[in-house]
Amino acid sequence: MMNYWLIIIVTVLLSFIAEELYKRDNYIVGHIFSLSAVLIVSIFAGIRANSVGTDVAYYVIPYIERVQFYPTFSRYMLAIPIEPLFAILAYVTGKFFSTPFLCLFVLQFLTVGPLYCVFYKKRKDMSIALAMTLYLLLFFNMTLCIVRQCVATSLILFSYFCLEKKGKKRYIVLLIAFLFHYSSVLFMLMCFIFELCKRKKYKTLYKGIILVLTITAFAFIPSILQFLAQMFGGFAGKYYQTFIMKQSASNGISWTETALRGTLLLGPVIAFIKNKENEEYEKNVFFMILAIVLSVGAVLSEYLIRISYFFDYFYLIGIPYSVKCYSANNTSKLSYNALIVGFAFLYWFIVYNTWNYFGVFPYLIQ
Repeated sequence: MMNYWLIIIVTVLLSFIAEELYKRDNYIVGHIFSLSAVLIVSIFAGIRANSVGTDVAYYVIPYIERVQFYPTFSRYMLAIPIEPLFAILAYVTGKFFSTPFLCLFVLQFLTVGPLYCVFYKKRKDMSIALAMTLYLLLFFNMTLCIVRQCVATSLILFSYFCLEKKGKKRYIVLLIAFLFHYSSVLFMLMCFIFELCKRKKYKTLYKGIILVLTITAFAFIPSILQFLAQMFGGFAGKYYQTFIMKQSASNGISWTETALRGTLLLGPVIAFIKNKENEEYEKNVFFMILAIVLSVGAVLSEYLIRISYFFDYFYLIGIPYSVKCYSANNTSKLSYNALIVGFAFLYWFIVYNTWNYFGVFPYLIQ
């Protein structure tokens, strides 16, 4: 446990210093501290043993080890039933490096790096240090397991908050996210639908309808994939096999874990009620609620809990953003921040340290 806490403390401290430097317009030194925070987390993820994170044994190590069985890159790509960009990363790692360090390092860097860019972009509305604290307590341990999906989610959020809506760069980043994890297209679709709903007169009603339709549609995804696999085989069949592996490795629904995350919703929801015309509050609260609803929907299909992970990341923006609503004075702001961090620690201690979700304890080095 001390390994994690050392990384959390150092990373949050570096982020806090960077944030203070940005306030003083010292951007060059601030960027150095920010990059140091991202690199420390990425290196910590890279040097971990293969036993840290249950999915590492399923999706990382086997694909790296399989490189030696295929004489050419093309045969490897055709034989591997997984998204192409991850397959390329695994191939390069297995071909030219004797350990999985580079692969694990790059995966974490592509997860925390884009997220940190989002925090930096939103720094005038929220605290970078608080956002990083929440990332490390709520989701960092999860990223050590669900590596590809977390990369795709971070890239989509980066494109959503940091790039122009109709710019080429945004589409390129979204394509990269899709090629890391195909199911990320569902996350992209929901972000697109949300933007459409904002233009409607009865947008709240539209979002309610969309919420119900989304849960229903996502619940039938396993049946749809199975049908496509039976009809067409080939690529569809390979992807269905991968889906079955994901579903069998899922932790399923945990009412306690869902309740803990749901409690963290209270602050942003109250902030939204007080500022209903604020689109930023509305967007964050909508996707945070969607994450909880999808998680509960796992009673219908365990695949829904996997989809909920995409929307969980809005906690990292919605909660820090809501601090403005509780900043009437320094005392109330400090109290709200302490409450958030305290509850996030409780979540980390119960879900990761006690229950060992995602198999991240004990932390061992390669």
